[in-house]
Amino acid sequence: MFKDFYRTTFSFLKPLLLLLGLLLPFSLCIADGYISISDDWDERARNQWDEIARNHKTYYFENGLDHFNQGQYKQAFKNFRKAQEYSIGLGSVYLAKMYLEGKGVKVDYKKAQFYAQNAIKGYGSGLLGGALILGRMQAEGLGMKKDLKQALNTYRRVVRIFSNKSTNYFANNFRLPNLAFTSMLIGSRFIDLSGLSANPIKFGKKFGILVKKSTQIKDKTLLWEDIAEISSNIILLKQQMGEILYRIGIAYKEGLGTRKQKSRAKKFLQKSAEFGYEKAMEAL
Repeated sequence: MFKDFYRTTFSFLKPLLLLLGLLLPFSLCIADGYISISDDWDERARNQWDEIARNHKTYYFENGLDHFNQGQYKQAFKNFRKAQEYSIGLGSVYLAKMYLEGKGVKVDYKKAQFYAQNAIKGYGSGLLGGALILGRMQAEGLGMKKDLKQALNTYRRVVRIFSNKSTNYFANNFRLPNLAFTSMLIGSRFIDLSGLSANPIKFGKKFGILVKKSTQIKDKTLLWEDIAEISSNIILLKQQMGEILYRIGIAYKEGLGTRKQKSRAKKFLQKSAEFGYEKAMEAL
């Protein structure tokens, strides 16, 4: 009885087992093929994301900065030029720096001044770095007449833009190329450093206001590219602000372009130290 049962059951399952035996190798091939397709898809997906990154305008500056820090100046120069074409202010800053210091290119003070002024004009990520380069050229007489007072006013100009709750006003009303008049006017006015915060979020928001005003954005929304440009470089921007504050402090301490004023020197050096600038800490 049981033999008949097993015989009947096996005869019924035999075709299914045979079919399973035929499908198993095919299934493994499919699985293997699926894995291959999956690997290929992952690779293509990575390539697509790389392409998106290249099209993202901040990519060129960040990649250029990596090459610059590694001493690969020719490749850095290409990346910075591309960043500058995408209106990345820091791209213009580093082009100016390379022409000023002769890194990867011949020293050319006219081009250094040109890119520094372009960086300042944008009222974006290049504002601080552009002022540092232009102020240095004015202070040392590089490609122009040496003028310590003018250099000091250039530094004071950008600091005042970020303080005194004056960001809106100055972003709307002070534009290059009349830089000499602008620097003289703003440099002569009082700067309330209490409105300048080293907090990355608060400091970044100042840039946001400047970008919106300079591009006449009516609503409260910035493009994600503009946000990325500032947020991804906030450490560098803080360092630049710290250096500007330091140079102002030293000018007051040593009487460079102005009379010596110990109290003002201390105020600017302390604020520079808040931004983490080490030389300011040593000078206090």
